[in-house]
Amino acid sequence: EHYEEQVERLKIDEELFTAQRAYQNSGALPNADEDGGNGGEEGGSSGSHRRTVSIGVNFSFLLNIFLLFIKLYAAIRTGSTTILASLVDSILDLMSGAIMIIVTCIYDRSSTEMFPAGKHHFEPLGTLVFACAMFVSATNLLQEVADEVSRIDTVKFTMDVSTLIILFTVIVLKSLACTWCYKFARGSATLIALAEDHRNDVVANVVALLGFIAATYITVWLDPILALLVTLFILKVWGSQILSQLHVLSGHVADASLRNAVTMLARNHDKRVLMVDTVRAFTSGTGHVVEVDFVLPEEMPLKEAHDIGESFQYFLENTPGLNVDRAYVHLDTETDHNPHLHL
Repeated sequence: EHYEEQVERLKIDEELFTAQRAYQNSGALPNADEDGGNGGEEGGSSGSHRRTVSIGVNFSFLLNIFLLFIKLYAAIRTGSTTILASLVDSILDLMSGAIMIIVTCIYDRSSTEMFPAGKHHFEPLGTLVFACAMFVSATNLLQEVADEVSRIDTVKFTMDVSTLIILFTVIVLKSLACTWCYKFARGSATLIALAEDHRNDVVANVVALLGFIAATYITVWLDPILALLVTLFILKVWGSQILSQLHVLSGHVADASLRNAVTMLARNHDKRVLMVDTVRAFTSGTGHVVEVDFVLPEEMPLKEAHDIGESFQYFLENTPGLNVDRAYVHLDTETDHNPHLHL
């Protein structure tokens, strides 16, 4: 696995160096659109991906509406707390789905003039709210499990073929939705969150099905026990998702692979660059902000120095493989200053 990761990393680096050589020779990035952008938020590829995200959000919302009603029927029909836990999860799925639709609409209708720092904070913010809602719902499910335990001797289950068909249908549809979201995610926090939600529903409904059968034929105590396991699983998954989104929103240092790539690209950008003094990269929503300090000759004319810095800034911000929202290139003639004074 480590070997495969290194090979993939080398392929990515080669693609970046190829793009850099093409940019140095022609002044244009490969596959750049007519406006000169390539990886910008309004670019053709990005626009196509945003449409894919919108399709995923809307389809998931409609799917959850359909599944809500059939789960409601199954919960009333059987009286199983495990199925009830799955129903409550579907209700919160609808609420969270509405949040994701609102966030997607705000993203699509907002301009970079309104949000000059970029719009890549919208997805993790929406995902964070989504994850918090799911975490709260799972916490509430613990109370439902406790209530069932207190009245376990009076609980009776009704099992029929229609209930089994309903649960099996939910599992199949959610599995297909999960596969689709993962396939087209391409780093989208929204689609990844939806995929994880569909995956959690698959797990929850498989356990609900097994718990319902076991409680019917073995002992009613298996129903609250499995409901508890489902709830703890949901808490763990969405608790991790909350921490993950806080991580990208907090401006945490970027992966070493990105910092190394930017350093190599900076060193090879122009022969007149004497030294690359400082390279910083940190998360900014789903993208990154990069800071680079170039050391140039004292006698270099301002125009030449400006062109070197601006061209590298343009390259970083418009190369899709880097996922850089903003790049700041500082030009200096010495290395004795404290780079932290720029902060």
